[in-house]
Amino acid sequence: MQAVLRRMLRKSKFKLSDGYDWFLVSRPGNIIKFKFKKSYNLENLKVLWRPTGEVFKIKENYLYRFLTTRDESIYKDYLFMRKKVFGVPEDTKNNIKKFLTTEQDILKNGYDPKQGVIVCDQNGFLLDGNHRASILLAHGIKSAPVLVVYYDS
Repeated sequence: MQAVLRRMLRKSKFKLSDGYDWFLVSRPGNIIKFKFKKSYNLENLKVLWRPTGEVFKIKENYLYRFLTTRDESIYKDYLFMRKKVFGVPEDTKNNIKKFLTTEQDILKNGYDPKQGVIVCDQNGFLLDGNHRASILLAHGIKSAPVLVVYYDS
């Protein structure tokens, strides 16, 4: 269900509206609710690492560890696993550069959920925004706006 929601949010060009908190999407047999929480404790987020099925707190994941240590081998391991599982190209140099550019942009301009929202489900599992959430936490920002998805599995 998480992968379906992630694809749906990305393809729909989902826009946040300051006037609405709940969004309903009807699917055969399911109603999916979206609640925009203006202040969500990022330390409660979890990451499901699909290759092994392991669950990590966000501060235990590859991206957060890379940001706090600047050890490129950690990010290379992350890219290797993404390539192995999802077939994503392993362009290490450009991926690290893009990630660090995103980090600098957030530090300079702040986190704007309208540019790329952090999305989690009702159990705190990240569906989208792992990079953004890791950047915020690595720089001591423990709370941020998050779109929470509620669905029946």
